[in-house]
Amino acid sequence: SSEDMNKLEASAKLLGKTTAFSASEVAGLQLELSKLGFAKNVEELLDMEEGILSVAQAFDKDLGETAASVGQTLRQFNIPASQAAKVTDVMAVAFGQTALDLENFSSGMANVGPIAADAGLSLEETTTLLGILANNGIAGADAGTKLKMALTNIRAAGLDVGDTLKEITAGSFDFDESLGLLGKRAQI
Repeated sequence: SSEDMNKLEASAKLLGKTTAFSASEVAGLQLELSKLGFAKNVEELLDMEEGILSVAQAFDKDLGETAASVGQTLRQFNIPASQAAKVTDVMAVAFGQTALDLENFSSGMANVGPIAADAGLSLEETTTLLGILANNGIAGADAGTKLKMALTNIRAAGLDVGDTLKEITAGSFDFDESLGLLGKRAQI
């Protein structure tokens, strides 16, 4: 509606004056979220802006790309838009404490996010795994693919993903057992 458009425009102008980003960049954020279907509730979209602005500014990232990554992650983990700050908080912690960055997070989540969510892993658990992989030189789409393969193999064996990952990290399986469980392709 025109009322919604006016709200979006007013927000873009205000944030363009009061943040490090221009009104045009904020409009790009709004456009990315709209393309992901978040424009159905303009108030939720407006509530999402602050966290996205904070992450993009803190890590010197493009606002539209950051918005797309946050929006896609919300969708992958079936997290309501009203909890977008949760996603941006997880991203900020991961980007600040691991070798993970926006590009690697986005491309990794594109491959593993839906599978991880379906397997019962939380956003935090999945991000932690991507961060560990990034710290060890496996990042981006490659990390997401390897993690997706590992999760798929665990599920194919009929095991609970969360419990199995805890057992692997606790050393309950020897190398050969872990390799058999996760699959040779997942460890390459």
